[in-house]
Amino acid sequence: MSQAFDLSAMQASTLDESALTIINPKTGQDTPMKVTLLSPDSAEYKRRVNRLQEREARRRKLRREITPEEAEASVLERYVAATVKIEGADIDGKPVGSAPDEVRGVYQTFPWILDQVIFFQSERKNFFTA
Repeated sequence: MSQAFDLSAMQASTLDESALTIINPKTGQDTPMKVTLLSPDSAEYKRRVNRLQEREARRRKLRREITPEEAEASVLERYVAATVKIEGADIDGKPVGSAPDEVRGVYQTFPWILDQVIFFQSERKNFFTA
């Protein structure tokens, strides 16, 4: 008889958030910059995304088609919503804050950071304890 995989053990080991160390795309080395992200399974992430989806649904009622720019902005907003904080980064000597407008600006100005955020959050293994 084979031994069963205890799924309840996996549920108990999940984290609501986890920190991503940003990698310098030129060198491949870790940077001091960390982005803390909500797990895609966390209640807080789901609450934030549901709010975004409600806003999008209201906009869709007014118009039938969504433009490519609106679709891209929608993706960006999901990752802004998933971001808890940014640490260890500055722009022109000023520390980067964690307010949604600041996070959005970082992701728009430095798309390679957003790429790393998207990849990290999509890997659920990043939200399990060791």
